[in-house]
Amino acid sequence: DLLALVNWAMHHNAESDTALNELTQKYGQDSPYVVATVYGYRGDVDRAFTWLDRALAERDSTLTSIKSDPLFAKIKADPRYAALLQKARLPL
Repeated sequence: DLLALVNWAMHHNAESDTALNELTQKYGQDSPYVVATVYGYRGDVDRAFTWLDRALAERDSTLTSIKSDPLFAKIKADPRYAALLQKARLPL
């Protein structure tokens, strides 16, 4: 996910998209949380929650770090964030 994040930060959107596609192919099945981090960092709230919901449904253990993960700063104001924490039984 680092390549997708760095390229996005450098405004190399096409390269970031390519890296994100590769990341999704490689980790989308087993670690949807990793894919969600990229969308969260990008501020693509809907896609971030799509992947976070998938992480919850698939019991992705890394979801427990969502509250301390700075890559989700742009989505925390969305009401779905609190709802997700509640569904995951994480304190608000």
